[in-house]
Amino acid sequence: MKLKKLVLQNIGVFVDRNEVNLDCDKPIILIGGMNGRGKTTILEAVLFALYGQYVGNLLGNSLKLTDYLYKISNTRGQNKDCYVKIEFEIQTEDTLQNYTVKRSWNAGLKNIRLQTEVCKNGLRDNTLSQNWDMFIEEILPHAIAPFFFFDGEKIAELASSENDEQIGNSIKGLLGIDVIDRLIQDLEVVENRKEKEIKNNLYSTELAMVNQQSEDINRLIIKLNQEIKSNQKKSEILRLRLKELEENYSIIGGSYAEKRNYTEKEYQTFQEKKKKIDNDLVELAMGDLPLILCKDLLYSIFERVQEEREQKELHLLAQRLPLIYEEFCSKNNSIENIASFLNFVKTKATNETYIYKFEDDAYFRLKKLNKSFKSSCSKALTLIEEKRKIEKKLEDLENYLLIKVDDKQVNSLFQIIKDKTAEKAIIDERIVQENGELEKSLQQLKTINNNKDRLLNKVVEGYENSDEAKRIINYIQKQIGLLKKYKLEVQKLKVKELSQQMTNCFKNLIAKEGLINDIIINSETLSFTYYNSEGQKVNKMALSAGEKQLLVIAMLWALAICSKVEFPLVIDTPLARLDSEHRNSLIRNYFPYASKQVIILSTDQEITDDDYSQIKPFVGREFTLEYQEDEKKSIITDGYFGRT
Repeated sequence: MKLKKLVLQNIGVFVDRNEVNLDCDKPIILIGGMNGRGKTTILEAVLFALYGQYVGNLLGNSLKLTDYLYKISNTRGQNKDCYVKIEFEIQTEDTLQNYTVKRSWNAGLKNIRLQTEVCKNGLRDNTLSQNWDMFIEEILPHAIAPFFFFDGEKIAELASSENDEQIGNSIKGLLGIDVIDRLIQDLEVVENRKEKEIKNNLYSTELAMVNQQSEDINRLIIKLNQEIKSNQKKSEILRLRLKELEENYSIIGGSYAEKRNYTEKEYQTFQEKKKKIDNDLVELAMGDLPLILCKDLLYSIFERVQEEREQKELHLLAQRLPLIYEEFCSKNNSIENIASFLNFVKTKATNETYIYKFEDDAYFRLKKLNKSFKSSCSKALTLIEEKRKIEKKLEDLENYLLIKVDDKQVNSLFQIIKDKTAEKAIIDERIVQENGELEKSLQQLKTINNNKDRLLNKVVEGYENSDEAKRIINYIQKQIGLLKKYKLEVQKLKVKELSQQMTNCFKNLIAKEGLINDIIINSETLSFTYYNSEGQKVNKMALSAGEKQLLVIAMLWALAICSKVEFPLVIDTPLARLDSEHRNSLIRNYFPYASKQVIILSTDQEITDDDYSQIKPFVGREFTLEYQEDEKKSIITDGYFGRT
């Protein structure tokens, strides 16, 4: 099935006639609009055109049809005629059939009457017009329609739910199990009627007692289900309230108040570090480091001292050599060269006056001092740089500590958060307890029904004059037993394939490898168990909000695939609650492949410029819903928020 055109007249924020051409060769159609511009109206309009009076079940509201028509009607148009018209085509084995469905009514009349007009291949078809609800059930049963039409809020609701009951119900709809359940219920009604026809039997007291127990436990189950739903709703309201309170707490400086003691300790630590560095610098200053200011002078002194030491040594040598010379002459006759050498030495030993007259100890200290300048200077520079960084950190901490916080307001709000958290914990604990009681009650009901079956068998066997009742009750029991076995066999046959498909879809969407490696569906209860790559159970509620939403989307995707129905996918604000990583995953791995036609209704913040560049090659048409304040209406224009 492929949608080709949607026409809205006087519906929601759309005044007079508005048309959206959905016919294109690429899979994705983008319809952008700010909040309140009519995105949800378009989603509801498609559902209403297809399912008419049953749209309330799909949207989760209990409005009567007339009330719903009044709710969506816009009377600001030139006339009071309202309608939704959708055109689509369906490819059968050998032909392409074109259908147009128009749902119209006059909002100006006191008693609104909905009219349905269906055209097939351009010609009005009265049979289809009168029986369209039956026809659409054959194409796409409304039980599996939520796999193809959903919004971000619904995804978030399913993701935050601690159980997978709604997904389980969807699986029942996909497999037709809900039909089997209704058939079993109808047979049990007939069975109960036949029980009442059996009078004055030996087991009437026991049967009445069992029936009373069954009624009591059924009432308890209904009550528990209602209380669980009520408490889940309260828990969700508290969760949203806590989120709002925590945001306000952060705004008024609550997080600062919590961190202030730590910041003060951190400030003290850096003060001590700074003091130690100052001490180290003072210690360096008390040593040789200040002499670096006259480094050049000291170096020249060192050179001068070296020269003086050489002269001193030469003088000593000049004094000593004559003695050695006399000793040498007494033993050698050739003395000319030696005499010239002595004269040369005497000329080298000048009579210049010594300036410094350094002893050896002073000389070696001066020599060592010149060598130590480099290491002392390097250490000083390192300490100064470290001190600069610490002073910058201290300045930041001082600025942080200067922030003024109303401690009274912070403490008051913190107490409210604490109270609300405790209240939510109590409600969550109550939900856990009620689920335990519900499970126990269901087990009790099963036991009671088994006892009832045994009693009925005895009743049927004990009365020869109740042949007809015996035959019917016996037949009903057999049929219920067969239906229950058939139901289990159908579930066993399909859930393995569905489990694998859900696992594959989730792996395609999630970036973390091994987060959930297997999704297992219990073939009897249709409950879900999740395992990581190490074979360990994974608590769904331990996943992040984004991961839980991707999990729900993967489940819906798998359900759509397993339904074997080729139908368009219409999603309202699917990315609003996701971070960039999870949003990119949907854009890359889901939207282009989820269906042959994917209509995305989004705000300007959901698809960024980078996201738009990624999805652009798959986009066939783009529209923007623009609101005209002066006329209080939205119009549909080409292009997606002016992006190219």
